[in-house]
Formats: sequence, C-alpha cells, structure tokens
Amino acid sequence: WRCVFMRGRTYPVLRPDAPGATEGVIADGVDEAQARRIARFETGEYRARRATVSDAAGRGLEAMIYFAARPGLASVAPWRFAEWQRRHKGALLRKWTKIR
Repeated sequence: WRCVFMRGRTYPVLRPDAPGATEGVIADGVDEAQARRIARFETGEYRARRATVSDAAGRGLEAMIYFAARPGLASVAPWRFAEWQRRHKGALLRKWTKIR
C-alpha cells in the first residue's frame, strides 16, 4: 500500500502497491462504537478491509485499513502529513469551526 491524495481532494487514501509502504497510526483497543464513528467519518469514498500491517518493531498485526471505494479515486501523487499540515490544515480547521 502507498499513501496518496484522494483525486481532487486534500486528504489521503491508500492505493495498492505491492512493494510500497506507508506510515500510519495503529489504534489499539477500538471498541464497536468507536469503530462505527470511524467508519462514519471516512465517508463513502472509502472502504475498509482487514490487512496485516507491521508496527514500529516490525511485528505483523491484523488491522482495519481504509482504501478508495472505487477505481479512479486514488491519485498517484504522494500524500505527506507534514506537507498537508503546512498547506491544508488551516483551511480544514476553519471549515470545521463553521460547521460546529
């Protein structure tokens, strides 16, 4: 898997890439209610599936990952968190403030 931009968006999505690797957060101990909230947040642009991931120590773990729901949604442009923070985070926070 590789982390890329969702086409036409500023947020990320995982794209299949056999030799690829990406960093992420492993949330341990997520209960059913929390899993439903995460699924609602991810919207219909994403689908979830179980996959084996590696933690920082290289141990394989079973995890839910989110990837593009349909072909063509994932771009090929790499998505990087630090770049997103610098370029897009402010606009997202302003949008969320208006929604509340």
